[in-house]
Amino acid sequence: MTKLQQKFGPEKGLQAFNTIFLKNDPDAPVSLHSKPDKSVKKAAKLVPAKFPNSEKVAEQLEKEQQMKLDIEKAYGFPHKGGSNAWVVSPSRSATGGTLLLGGPQMGFSAPQIAHEIGIHGAGYNSVGMAFVGASPIPLIGRGNDFAWTTTTGMGDQIDTFVLKINPANPNQYWYKGKWTDFEVRTETLKVAGGNAIPLPIYRSVYGPVVYKDAGVAYTQKRAHWGQEIEAMVGFYDFNRASNVKQFEAATKKIPTSHNSCATGR
Repeated sequence: MTKLQQKFGPEKGLQAFNTIFLKNDPDAPVSLHSKPDKSVKKAAKLVPAKFPNSEKVAEQLEKEQQMKLDIEKAYGFPHKGGSNAWVVSPSRSATGGTLLLGGPQMGFSAPQIAHEIGIHGAGYNSVGMAFVGASPIPLIGRGNDFAWTTTTGMGDQIDTFVLKINPANPNQYWYKGKWTDFEVRTETLKVAGGNAIPLPIYRSVYGPVVYKDAGVAYTQKRAHWGQEIEAMVGFYDFNRASNVKQFEAATKKIPTSHNSCATGR
């Protein structure tokens, strides 16, 4: 129960909470539109017809995505993705200064993935939020005379490859004229009240295998794979930037899809 519910009662308090903390602002520009995402089915249709399981894989991925949304909705968790960002120019603010508000929507988790952090010295003087174990600097934050935030963009950064599996060895696939070994590891799934289940995880030269049967494997390649350090260089530069041109230069170093908002001189 929220503090508003404690003060005004469960029903009126929840209404006040939803009024203040909008789940969806219909007037806000968005990266994700309300129309159903057809990217999974579109990707499947690009696979040659000689692979009959392509539609089956697309349907399974779509089913799993919908299952996640249904569970979140059933238990009252936010089930719509998408972050928010606002920038107000000096001519439109009461103070005559530039205003920026960043609202990264990442849901709830325990422990929480985000934490507050500040770095002061060696050319840095900023505070903000970061991901635990991922960054010693703010990924979204502000300095003395600048601020920045990001929202995740939805881009076509994933290609799906269909690999032929060796009939004599299910741990091999055909690549550049020869049978090549999958990278394989085994994860152990602990089951409450039951026996642990070993789960083999496969990876090809392109990336992780998302579906595999006796004849073919579907593996996905991400455009930003192996370039994570470059992304961190861009975020480091965000913390050192003091004008919009420097922010713009930093965004070009980030291979993942983001919409960046920044204020500065």
